[in-house]
Amino acid sequence: MNKKVMWLGVVLVVIIVVVLVVSSRSGSDSSMDKVQKNNGQNAEMAESLEGEMPDLTPNETLSEEGVITADGEDFSPRSLSAAAGTQVFLTFAAEDGLKHYFAFKDQALSYLFLNFSKEEGSKSINFPAPEPGIYTFYVDTEDNTGTLTIK
Repeated sequence: MNKKVMWLGVVLVVIIVVVLVVSSRSGSDSSMDKVQKNNGQNAEMAESLEGEMPDLTPNETLSEEGVITADGEDFSPRSLSAAAGTQVFLTFAAEDGLKHYFAFKDQALSYLFLNFSKEEGSKSINFPAPEPGIYTFYVDTEDNTGTLTIK
């Protein structure tokens, strides 16, 4: 009789664990699902932003539009500005044979990121200027930074 009680207890524990696992998965997205949804939304946003940019020359500075040029570990300009409430247009060009990565560090603009290279040609993004402030961006590494000032 003791063996029957022991096995009944083991079966009961297994059933409880299965019910808990199933119920925890059905009610909400897992962390990985949330990350995949976020990445999908970012990719959709990046696709919707590409191809909407006017052609800009590399010597222009940013007022509401501008060009960021990368060459090796250097890029320019490092300081950009735009007016609040405007649409910001950025074009990226590489002058070397390396692949470069652009992203904002600030949470308000973290959805904006772009890979670009000389081989791929210039790439562009546009976005509504956020609240006034100074927003840090980087090219290739997080310590290789520049700023976007929204006035």
